[in-house]
Amino acid sequence: NQQNQQEQQYETTRKQSTTSNREDGDESEDDEEEKLCRSAMELLKVTSDHITKEVMARKSVFAHSNKSIDDLGFVLAKDIAEIYSNKGISRISEESKLEKEWRSVIKELGSITLAIDGSLPTKAKEMLVNGIPFCLRREIWFEISSANIRHEPNVYSNLLNTNSKTSSNSLENIENDLKTGASRQHPFNDEEYTSRVRRVLYAFSFFEPDIGYLRCFSHIARHLLKVMTEEEAFWIIVSLHESRMSSYFSRACVGVQTDCIVVQALLAEQIPELDQHFSAIGFSLTPILSKWFLCLFADCFPAESVYKIWDFVFYFGKDVLPKLAISIFKSFSSLLLKTKSVDECVKTIFTQSARLYDVSTIIKVNKNKNHKN
Repeated sequence: NQQNQQEQQYETTRKQSTTSNREDGDESEDDEEEKLCRSAMELLKVTSDHITKEVMARKSVFAHSNKSIDDLGFVLAKDIAEIYSNKGISRISEESKLEKEWRSVIKELGSITLAIDGSLPTKAKEMLVNGIPFCLRREIWFEISSANIRHEPNVYSNLLNTNSKTSSNSLENIENDLKTGASRQHPFNDEEYTSRVRRVLYAFSFFEPDIGYLRCFSHIARHLLKVMTEEEAFWIIVSLHESRMSSYFSRACVGVQTDCIVVQALLAEQIPELDQHFSAIGFSLTPILSKWFLCLFADCFPAESVYKIWDFVFYFGKDVLPKLAISIFKSFSSLLLKTKSVDECVKTIFTQSARLYDVSTIIKVNKNKNHKN
């Protein structure tokens, strides 16, 4: 009953808000680097050529980098590098167990395919809460995001070939973002990888000229390309824009503005002491929430956590994001209540976000079996 009341309150708040809104790391030891490298190689057992290249590049970086890096190649915060390394064996064990569970469900169902009404089989839907193993994300993300339905053969390559000499403000903005380093924290910012990101962003700007380019697309594309091909990443962004995140990925970003208001309302209801504290020190959540929501948490949290959130969001859509945000604030509210200024509050959020390597509990708390976007 309490959960139902919270869901009803959430929907009421969302409707009200929509109406009102319309108008660098320490040097790693050789053995630790080798251990992390082995973890990465075991974790990323996939057959795609581009992923194989990524793994080999990752192996090279582990051998020469003076920074601690996670399994997906992202630089770790200094104070959690050792903790992350020590959890290597348990993470691989959990990944292996999860893969077996998913393969069992896939074998039973025949495939992970959306029904005509856009719903998933109950067993598959329940599994999303536990996350998707890395080796199966490419296939499952493409299905649950509806990208497989939206996909049209040869469209991606034709967009790039027929617009090769096109120039626009969107393309200039893309180039500026690529140069200024939308992924400074990423060690694989080489020419080949950047070219892949560029092609995905260019193709979308040609496909949707009215939107062109939003900076969040760069963050999202970089993460997608760690899992899948350029064409698949392109169609996932298209599908999110047209369905799951349509009110987010627009020039006005009405959905983002609305959900920032929703979070403020939920914060006042569920964590009133934190809401009052933010008001007392003059802190506004809007700038941080806007980036979280627009980028779907990409480059805001550790990559592993981002991907687990996407396992959930790619199917359930944007409606789960405000609830996830509230649960995230709850997870370190005691630290936020100790802050005495806006700067200190922002620093605390950034620091704790960088440490958020386990979002499983947060996602499970926000599971809503009866809601489908």
